[in-house]
Amino acid sequence: SSSMPLIQHPKRDDSKRFFVSLAASLFDRIFRPTSSPEIVMNYQCPLCHQPLELTAKTFKRENNHQFDLATEGYVNLKPAHHKRSKDPGDNKEMMQARRRFLEGNHYDPMRQEVARLCAKYTEGTSHQLLDIGCGEGYYTDQVQQSLHAQNEAANVYGLDISKVAIRYASNRYPNCDFSVASS
Repeated sequence: SSSMPLIQHPKRDDSKRFFVSLAASLFDRIFRPTSSPEIVMNYQCPLCHQPLELTAKTFKRENNHQFDLATEGYVNLKPAHHKRSKDPGDNKEMMQARRRFLEGNHYDPMRQEVARLCAKYTEGTSHQLLDIGCGEGYYTDQVQQSLHAQNEAANVYGLDISKVAIRYASNRYPNCDFSVASS
């Protein structure tokens, strides 16, 4: 029987190389780019599973399903009766703790490599990318910057079940489109 090698904890001086290598390995295994320039991301109604159209500041369906854009610029596509808890995902304290840690640039080498790989694998495409489980947008923004450097029409979307995280991401990173939703 074959077994996967274990990933060992890196020594301090090897941590940058470790994270960059890990990010590259993960992307090479799971990211399959498309070369179709016609792809456009659309929001889908979580109730009837049909495409939503944006009119003014509301995403609507003909059947009167509608979802308003929040003041911060995100759309909440998680209907209240579909939630298993009052506030699913990370709460405010968890999100703030993560933000303080990320601001220490501990994961910056991995963030840079993830963004580089996204840019590499979207070359020759319409530069549309969806970050599922984007949290407060730490990686999403860096990816958007890398894709935008290649193609000014690039669109990066972030999706998470945490309304608190999406509200923060939407305020901090206005160049990305965020939504509260479940994949």
